[in-house]
Amino acid sequence: MKSINKDPYIQENGCLINTLGIRDKAELTNEEIKRFRISLRKILAVADCHSFADVSSKEFYYKLHLDLFGGVYGWAGHPRVIDMVKREPLLGGASVKYSHFENIESDLDMVFERIKHIRPASEDGRKRYEVLDYVANLWWVHPFREGNTRQHVVYMSLLAKSLGLSFDWKTYHEVCSKTHIRDYFVLYTLDGEPRERYFSRLNSFLS
Repeated sequence: MKSINKDPYIQENGCLINTLGIRDKAELTNEEIKRFRISLRKILAVADCHSFADVSSKEFYYKLHLDLFGGVYGWAGHPRVIDMVKREPLLGGASVKYSHFENIESDLDMVFERIKHIRPASEDGRKRYEVLDYVANLWWVHPFREGNTRQHVVYMSLLAKSLGLSFDWKTYHEVCSKTHIRDYFVLYTLDGEPRERYFSRLNSFLS
């Protein structure tokens, strides 16, 4: 497949193409947030129904993105077909080097192979570390055109629950009121102390 230079997800005015016919960026953002919250409540209401075997599959992961964003974007639940560049203040304006779009499937497969080998009977500290490590690697792939960080926070909560852990949404919202959660995922892509800050902060979400 040849690289696609023109962003096929964007309208001429810069607003993301959506199924609602919205052309204004601010209006789309507000509608997306509203629908995301409704979808999230529905997903969390049935979180106990999913086994570790369910949650540890790539199919579940794709379906989760569809459930979260399918009411807004026709491409929800499908990997992007362009490369991503997002300027990050923490990186001095540079972008994280996300997976090339042609490598998304194989890169996800490698991470999910590791996820499938998490042992639910392991001690909680080990499971917390593995959840944080593997979900950050999924985020680093950045498989979707939109909604990656929210996708991975929700997926983290469901994966943790399927392993007998708890995800503290109250602490999560307290952290988000002070810092963009995305910044911690960016820190993970850096070796040493920055990555340790990711583990230290996000470990407070799990118990």
